[in-house]
Amino acid sequence: MDGRTNHAGRNPLRGDGYFSLDAGLAKSFPLTESVNLRLRWDVFNVTNSVRFNSLSMSNRIDNPNTFGVYGSTLTDKRVMQIALRLEF
Repeated sequence: MDGRTNHAGRNPLRGDGYFSLDAGLAKSFPLTESVNLRLRWDVFNVTNSVRFNSLSMSNRIDNPNTFGVYGSTLTDKRVMQIALRLEF
């Protein structure tokens, strides 16, 4: 023992878990015998769930003004993209 008595336990500053759900849909349309048109729709973070970063640099124990305040997020906002692909 080194004489210190105020040790923190394991993982004293745990935050929320990380959750993100992505999805995509695709459909092919035959134009001719050898040419297809493919439509694709992708959605990232379908549920638009936000998870805050509890371990950001602004959330430090030694600063009482910012301790316990979330400064950033772990997830991005919902993003959708649409793509058309001509296959020949």
